[in-house]
Amino acid sequence: MKNFPELMWAANSQSYFEDDCACENVSFLRSSAHSKFVQEEDCACVGGAQNCADLSVHSADRVYQQPPNIIGIPLADQFTVYMAGSSQGLLILSQTAKQILHSFEKPASIEKAMSGLPHVGGELGAQIAYQLASLGFLKPVENHHTLDSSEEDCSPAISPLTSWLHLTDRCNLRCDYCYLPHVREDMSPETGRAAIDATFRSALANGFKQVKFKYAGGESLLRFPLIVELHQCARTLANRHGLGLEGVILSNGTLLTPVMIETLKSLGLRLMISLDGLGAYH
Repeated sequence: MKNFPELMWAANSQSYFEDDCACENVSFLRSSAHSKFVQEEDCACVGGAQNCADLSVHSADRVYQQPPNIIGIPLADQFTVYMAGSSQGLLILSQTAKQILHSFEKPASIEKAMSGLPHVGGELGAQIAYQLASLGFLKPVENHHTLDSSEEDCSPAISPLTSWLHLTDRCNLRCDYCYLPHVREDMSPETGRAAIDATFRSALANGFKQVKFKYAGGESLLRFPLIVELHQCARTLANRHGLGLEGVILSNGTLLTPVMIETLKSLGLRLMISLDGLGAYH
């Protein structure tokens, strides 16, 4: 099936990837729960932004091997669920991702492993292997990797300080799978401004050069005037302190109007619209 994810689901992993959007041709789905480390990325496009948790897999010559205690249990529709001890939890893989995982039964670099799977494609295979490594289902083999000076710097000077503002529990939809209670509870403007101010104070105290705000719900557009107020406040503080500023709104998109769109443009805000499901279900 076109655009069907290779990595279906991961639970209790060491790394949590929070993807604010999954582009049309993305080949894997970063999804996990009960994690020990949080990484944020607004887009999961192939060739998109590289992230700090991926630092250990940026170099093509790093050698990996699958854990010795990994267990696979076949599921319906050619999927397999894998377990690798309590620290990694569960991972559901398609046939393609399963082949990539098993290509590391012996120590190998990602480039070498992908050379044995020409039908997968080098770029796609590497992306899936990076994902498996980030989730702990491929382990680095020690003494095979020297850090390259070109690899990404994850210092505060490069990475933004991100603050998630949960503006409301209310929503205009009632999706069966939603885990939120949708009670009538909203963030007050005073709390929002205090959160904005605290984020900037923390950024300045810890050497960050950029801050990022995610405006979420519930359905965040139910609080659109508050989004505008808070982001205008953030822009003022960013200009005052000479810091970079990013903003993204997480929304189901059903309340979006042309006026809102123009306001988002004027404020430099991005919009992530959730389209849950696969392929034709969209």
